[in-house]
Amino acid sequence: MAKPPTAAFDRISRAPTFLHRLAGLAGSLYLHFVGATSYIRKLDDPNYLALRRGKQSRIYALWHNTQVFLAYAHRAEGASVMVSQSKDGEYIAQIMQRMKLHAVRGSSSRGGGGALREMIRLVEEGGRVGFTPDGPKGPPQTIHGGVVEAARATGRPIVPTSIASGLKLVFSKSWDKFFVPLPFSRIVVAHGKPFFIDKDLPLEEGKTCVREELNRIRDRAIQTLEDAPSYLSGLFYNVIAPGIGMAAGLAALALWRTATT
Repeated sequence: MAKPPTAAFDRISRAPTFLHRLAGLAGSLYLHFVGATSYIRKLDDPNYLALRRGKQSRIYALWHNTQVFLAYAHRAEGASVMVSQSKDGEYIAQIMQRMKLHAVRGSSSRGGGGALREMIRLVEEGGRVGFTPDGPKGPPQTIHGGVVEAARATGRPIVPTSIASGLKLVFSKSWDKFFVPLPFSRIVVAHGKPFFIDKDLPLEEGKTCVREELNRIRDRAIQTLEDAPSYLSGLFYNVIAPGIGMAAGLAALALWRTATT
């Protein structure tokens, strides 16, 4: 198991402000509320599940506009995610900290070289890391080279990751149409088939491969959401029905004990 990121990559030059910490607390509470009140369907490739069962190192790749709820979906996993050194990045880092994830501070525009080396170290030591290849400033679906270089250097697989949400707040003026799922929604959390980047593959071909796989798993998540049951149906099958079954089982056990005493 990899050690957490070293202190040099787990902070910015200025300490988080009170507002950052408050926003991180509020954000984490909000995501827990969304998760508790929503019907969440997982769409996981069998090869990805095998990686999880084997606790093998892996590299998550996800579009920048999906990252907030994926922090909840991967809570307590101990994964390390590259987050920009900007003030806005600190809000994400504070939420991640409360989700028991680690922020490696750096991006394609600032501090990226050292942060990338730290991410490679974490993967080589058996850790799990995450990249938003089009972050922090886009353009949308532009693959910056970090995720490809990490995969080539370590020989570990990339797991394309995405979400789709029926109810969501979209920040339409943001460069990537960043969105946050709303409570009482239907949400699909999707992990595609892990794939490798050969160390001799040209960088641009590797970027194209990552882009295609991310769009493929995004489209699958959207299609699965469209085919998913309504919120009330999901609530019944995932919460109410199991609760009724458990209550019936306990009642039957109590009657059996009464009859045999």
